[in-house]
Amino acid sequence: MDVVTYVSIVLAALVTAGLGVPLIQRKVPPNSMYGLRTHATSQSESVWYEANARTGRHLVCLGTIVLVVVAVGAFIGKGSALVVLAVSVIATVGALTLSFMGARYANRLLEAEQKRSPKSPK
Repeated sequence: MDVVTYVSIVLAALVTAGLGVPLIQRKVPPNSMYGLRTHATSQSESVWYEANARTGRHLVCLGTIVLVVVAVGAFIGKGSALVVLAVSVIATVGALTLSFMGARYANRLLEAEQKRSPKSPK
C-alpha cells in the first residue's frame, strides 16, 4: 500500500473515532449538523444525548476496527488492494449499520419515554 493511501485511511479512521468522543461525553447539544439526527432525537433532548452517546461509542469502535485492519495489512505487506477493499467494505457497512442501529435505538428510547410520561389529552 502506498504511503498516501495508508495515511489517508489512517486519518479517516482517526477522524471517525474522534468524532465519536464528544458524542460519548454528551457535549454536543441537539443541532442540525452533527450527531445522530432522526425524528426521535429531534423530539426529545434526553433521547438526543442517550442515542448520540451510544452512536459515538460505535463510531470509536468503527474507527478502531479500520485502524486494526490497516495495521494488519501494513504488517503483512501484501495485497494492498485487498486491504483497501476490506477497509472500504468495513467503513461502508459500518456507517450504514451505525445509522440503522442508532435510529432504532433512538425510536425505542422515545417510545419508552412517551410511555413513562404520556401526553394529557387537550
